[in-house]
Amino acid sequence: MHPYIQHQLTQLRVADMHRQAEDHRIARDARRARRGDRQLSALPFRRPGTVLRHLLPTVLTGYGQRLRPAPAAPQLPWWTR
Repeated sequence: MHPYIQHQLTQLRVADMHRQAEDHRIARDARRARRGDRQLSALPFRRPGTVLRHLLPTVLTGYGQRLRPAPAAPQLPWWTR
């Protein structure tokens, strides 16, 4: 087989493998998204503690910097009070 034809066939196979890999990535991401939606919709939200369980990590991570108490002010010596 002529080297040019062999090169073209190889490039065609490589391109086909890349397309298959991209299709696989898309399908995998879609499966993960569906699984996450199913898991969220399956959770019972009957009790207030269940809602708090989902909100608490968000509050702690997202607003933790602003909600942290300020460092204590330095104490003045007793004779200046």
